[in-house]
Amino acid sequence: MPELIWSFGTPNFTVRVDALPEYDWDLSWDETGEARAGLISGRYVGFCARAQVIDSDGNVLATDYLGNCIYASLQEFASGHRDPDPLNRNCSVMRQARGQNMIICHYFPDMVRIVCAEARTTLRKHSAIRLRALQPPRQ
Repeated sequence: MPELIWSFGTPNFTVRVDALPEYDWDLSWDETGEARAGLISGRYVGFCARAQVIDSDGNVLATDYLGNCIYASLQEFASGHRDPDPLNRNCSVMRQARGQNMIICHYFPDMVRIVCAEARTTLRKHSAIRLRALQPPRQ
């Protein structure tokens, strides 16, 4: 069952990010065993992140998935890009300290950006489709 991480709605659309169960763990990178131990103990949560744009009729216009997410909490996943320490955010203070070409990857805002762009593309494609007017059935 999906667990809501974040959502934003307008009268016509909802953007939502959910945590789904992860069924295909790849911990091959976990050389120290810290991630595995944290998942087992409950110190970390593991999930597959899903971002979607849904229209007011319930149609899914765009979806993006990111598996093998491991964080201290779902809230940490959703708010890491707003860390109070400017050296952990993409901002001028961080770039001044670490170099102008430095970028910190935060998955959550990127997933939201991706599904919003894909939904706009989907809507443009659908609006370009010409439909014939339905003829009344013959008696």
